[in-house]
Amino acid sequence: MDKETLIENVEKCYKNIFSLRNMLLYTQCPLKRQQLENRILYEIDNLLNILKWDIRQREFTIEELSKYDGSLGNPAYIAVGGIVYDVSNSPVWGGGTHFGALAGADLTSQFEKCHKGDLSKLKNLPVVGTLV
Repeated sequence: MDKETLIENVEKCYKNIFSLRNMLLYTQCPLKRQQLENRILYEIDNLLNILKWDIRQREFTIEELSKYDGSLGNPAYIAVGGIVYDVSNSPVWGGGTHFGALAGADLTSQFEKCHKGDLSKLKNLPVVGTLV
């Protein structure tokens, strides 16, 4: 999704939420209010999904990735096979390190050596982008 489409979709959700909120303010019927509240929640969910999509589509250079080493309050990101993962909240990545491997780097070769390419080890980590 390109930036223009992203902005259009966010603006559309915002307009829908604003319109639904205005209708909710002037509605007295409890059933209609419930319906409008549910539609607002649906639009908020759409908005969050759009924003998550944008985050997952972020592209990192090696230089940018190196800033995400888990130090000074920064998140800890690693790249494996061109995919960038957030290991900040992973219990095995305390302090941005994991058995001598440091966050903020492309760890594809180390991962291959240690885990024989078993990508199931990464399945629970949030994907934050790709390495370019």
